[in-house]
Amino acid sequence: MSAVNEEEQAIVDEVMTVAEWQPKVMEQTVPIILDCYAEWCNPCKKLTPVLEKMAQENEGKFRLVKLNIDNIPQIAKGLNVKSIPALFLIYRGNIMDSMAGMDMDRVKDMVQTAHQIEAAVHDETVMDRVMDEA
Repeated sequence: MSAVNEEEQAIVDEVMTVAEWQPKVMEQTVPIILDCYAEWCNPCKKLTPVLEKMAQENEGKFRLVKLNIDNIPQIAKGLNVKSIPALFLIYRGNIMDSMAGMDMDRVKDMVQTAHQIEAAVHDETVMDRVMDEA
């Protein structure tokens, strides 16, 4: 496998079992955008490739982790997912933001917040600004 494929794997991932939830989402030290979807959901089919492209373009500023709500309904229930697509911005086990639907302005805002969180890890003045905006 090439380095690009390994890097892509690190930036875009999927939770396939309940056991993967903690290490792939809750224990990560980079912001996670969790994409809750289902195979039968047409808006999800449109949003997921856009999210994957954004994750690649943002070069590791956040990780995209996908969750098929039909395969792991207990996690979706725990997150109180009522409609899909549903996105959650999670950092160090905390839900920082969430949304449902296809509002691309909100998606871009979530990506921007993920950038700010990632930058804050390296700069305390950025963390102060993020906390002021929250």
